[in-house]
Amino acid sequence: MKRALADNVQSLRQFIRGPLNNPNPLIAPAEYYVASYKPILGYLQSNVSRTILLKEFEQFRPQLLEIVDTWRKEADEYLVNLVPQPSSKKTKGRSNKGNETAVANPLELAATFFKCRWCTEPITYPRILAHRCLLRFRNHYGAPKNQGMNFQGDAARVIDDEDSEESEDIKPGAPREPRAPKEISADVAWVSLLETQSTGMKAGNTYVTFNEEAHSVARNIIQICGEDPGTVTQTKMHKKNARLRCSCKAVMNWIRAVR
Repeated sequence: MKRALADNVQSLRQFIRGPLNNPNPLIAPAEYYVASYKPILGYLQSNVSRTILLKEFEQFRPQLLEIVDTWRKEADEYLVNLVPQPSSKKTKGRSNKGNETAVANPLELAATFFKCRWCTEPITYPRILAHRCLLRFRNHYGAPKNQGMNFQGDAARVIDDEDSEESEDIKPGAPREPRAPKEISADVAWVSLLETQSTGMKAGNTYVTFNEEAHSVARNIIQICGEDPGTVTQTKMHKKNARLRCSCKAVMNWIRAVR
């Protein structure tokens, strides 16, 4: 049952990355994040005895788009709160000493970089939302080895726990009554499966932090290029297409120089 659920979640993944991306490309959360929402999860569990076809997820297109939109807003808000705020904070669209100011979204600023627990490379926005480390299986990063894709290990552990609970009532050498096979429900299979999977970037993700070092380096580079690190966006820096040369005479663009 666990394997069947996993296979159908992969079908959902293919739908999200394929048909759901047409006509408008999306940055979507991990498939297990999406699959945790009802009625998506209910449909997966009620059809666990068969392979769900890709086209069947089309009926959930409105709900899937809403899930992606909700996730994006929650993740963006969380990331914004990780970015240090300047002492003289300005609000977009409000006047400051009589002058209208338009402060860019801090996530779009060229000096904004993030990092994850496992990588040394600075990560820009929105790439952090789909960063490869955050989409891998959890057991790649220290989860117990018995929490793999094989559900038999989980079932064996359940039986062992039950045997230990009843051991006090069984006399040494006494014959045991045959035990009926334990039925694994779709709910139990889903919980066990979810324990080993990544749900990707989401609000409260402790694996993601603001990259202070890359931020400091980027500010210096932006100033060298004649721009204000407090206002210039990634888009503007890319359009500027400045080239920098390091002491070893290697020539690189601005974002390569940060890394």
